Amino acid sequence: MYLEWGADLGIFGLTAGVAMIAIPLVQLARLRRYWRWRRPQYAAMAGAYSLAIIAFMGSAIFLHLSYVRYFFVLLALANAVIWVLTREREAFAPTQVPAKPVARPAHLPQQPTAAADA
Repeated sequence: MYLEWGADLGIFGLTAGVAMIAIPLVQLARLRRYWRWRRPQYAAMAGAYSLAIIAFMGSAIFLHLSYVRYFFVLLALANAVIWVLTREREAFAPTQVPAKPVARPAHLPQQPTAAADA
């Protein structure tokens, strides 16, 4: 499949194809590391899709481009997992407590307020 990408689409198509594979794998690895101790089932899901992509890449050496639609379905599912786990990470992250306002030092002039300007 990779040789066909290179032959049919040229160096730019091959680069885009490799990027389509590499970017989700990197994102899944980051999410797997993040969720490893927080929610192991999420880490397992990210790891499973990473392994599925890697296994398909291994078998794709011998596959024809007619099987590429199954690869795109796998990539779409992996990207859906990335999207869901990223949103879950944002919701799971503790909210930051705003810092207590610090008093302005006495040697600095006071900032004008809106009430003083009116």
